[in-house]
Amino acid sequence: MELELQNFYDDNDYADDDYERFHGLLIRRKTSYSTRTAESSLKAKLSARQQTDAIQVDRAIACALKAHPKTFNFTQKSLQYLPPSIKHLSVCDGLRELDLHGNQLKALPDEIGKLKSVEICNLGNNHFEDLPIVLGSLPRLIKLLLFNNRLGDLSLSLSFSKLSNLRILNLNNNAITQMPSDIGILVNLEILTIEHNQLVEIPREIGLCTRLIELHFGYNRLTKVPLEIGYLTDLKKLVLHRNNLLELPE
Repeated sequence: MELELQNFYDDNDYADDDYERFHGLLIRRKTSYSTRTAESSLKAKLSARQQTDAIQVDRAIACALKAHPKTFNFTQKSLQYLPPSIKHLSVCDGLRELDLHGNQLKALPDEIGKLKSVEICNLGNNHFEDLPIVLGSLPRLIKLLLFNNRLGDLSLSLSFSKLSNLRILNLNNNAITQMPSDIGILVNLEILTIEHNQLVEIPREIGLCTRLIELHFGYNRLTKVPLEIGYLTDLKKLVLHRNNLLELPE
């Protein structure tokens, strides 16, 4: 195991001194002894793969804390585990975008909710099977990308209930069969794309999203469109190709 970790360190893009600075200064000064003990206990329970993932992310965070970027980009790393230390990015007041696409994530830690300034979250090309509830803790989130995941039946999901500020939602290329009825809560939504899924119907509550400008439902299994689509007076683009539609609303 020591040899594997040593090879990992050698290949990593982030300098060892940044990693030491993150663990030696940031955590020591900003967390209590009990919190550090809890974090150490958690790390002891992680698998070797999770520990490796945590080291990668921690080093990236260390670099970000020096640069205070607008975007935290950790993509195409085959990441399976996102550690709670992601919360330390909350000190980057200018952080606007969290880009984690192209990994193997199935879940997000609750600590993501500490990143109150994030407006754009890219979780595309991962392994999510449901909408991460913790995203509802991001009050400024206006753009959410969850394309190319493993989302399925969302009919019982309540994950939209705290995402009322969303303007752009991309759920393309999943296996979605049903949408949650609380989609009507997204009253500020302007662009919704759910192409290449397995939707058999569009919830009537879509009519409550009165600011919608674009709706993309191509490549699904729809047989009809709800009359409530007619309530969307700002709608400029409605994409319905490659479905099983028998009729369209007048």
